[in-house]
Amino acid sequence: AEISRSIPNVVRGRTPVDRSGAYKCRGEEILQWIKSNPGTYRVVVLDDDSDISPFEEVFVHTDAREGLTHELKNRAISLMNEQEPRLYV
Repeated sequence: AEISRSIPNVVRGRTPVDRSGAYKCRGEEILQWIKSNPGTYRVVVLDDDSDISPFEEVFVHTDAREGLTHELKNRAISLMNEQEPRLYV
């Protein structure tokens, strides 16, 4: 929640839990969420999993035990600010 207060107009979402095995990696789940929610975004992926292809350039790897630290929050904000909005359809 802290990061969303630091950046106006943050779109926050949660990928569904895939128990079917349809997705081979987290990146595919994230891409499916984006395709299901079309719009113009700046994307930063915060996750404790590391199989996030094709989002390696905008990935902030969190630790499941520590969560989102101030350092990681600042990295996510930097990644967000470095991007131009991109249309996802």
